[in-house]
Amino acid sequence: MTLDQLLDKHFNAYDIKLLSIKLIKETQKLMIFIKSEDVIEDKEVTKFESSVKETLGLVSDVMTVFHYDVSYMNPETFAKKIWPNTLEYIGRKSMNTKMMLSKAMIGFDQKIIMITFPDEFTYTNLIKNNTDKFLTDYYSRMFETNVQVKFSFDLNHVDDMLIEHERMREEETVKRAMEISKNYTPGDSNKSRPSKSENKEFSGGGNSFGGGKT
Repeated sequence: MTLDQLLDKHFNAYDIKLLSIKLIKETQKLMIFIKSEDVIEDKEVTKFESSVKETLGLVSDVMTVFHYDVSYMNPETFAKKIWPNTLEYIGRKSMNTKMMLSKAMIGFDQKIIMITFPDEFTYTNLIKNNTDKFLTDYYSRMFETNVQVKFSFDLNHVDDMLIEHERMREEETVKRAMEISKNYTPGDSNKSRPSKSENKEFSGGGNSFGGGKT
């Protein structure tokens, strides 16, 4: 079965056009570039890539790069079709990265995709992994234009988390103080009666702390 036949088999319901193919000799990775008028779900792409790899046999990996019209970069369509596909694609490489990205809120400023995370921890980890740079390149190829992806995190949410942590810490301190008070017995001479050295330090004389005779 030829590549054209595989394309027809898997994507016959879509308006697509094969643009080019590229074999990276060093890794034997086959890259397939397709123009599509419709967003194709990642699970269908995965099936297609598996079929190509099995049919051709000589390639180590297959990567399909879909080109979509830049009009898909509107909040509604992007959130409904592009972003879920992005998460599924990344999940094939790293489930942990997918889970962190799934927490994000997406916004747009022309060709800038602003991705905001609810906490600094998630933001920092994804920045360290260069996920923002990967997505910049990924979307620039997809929409055939220079796209910027910018990461940030919600400062207000972080403050809320710190406040909640402080509240829990204070509750724990009060709880411990109540436990100590509950277990404290004033008549217990071993716990409540100070030593002679303590009497001298605090009273300055030889009398006991209670004023009685020893």
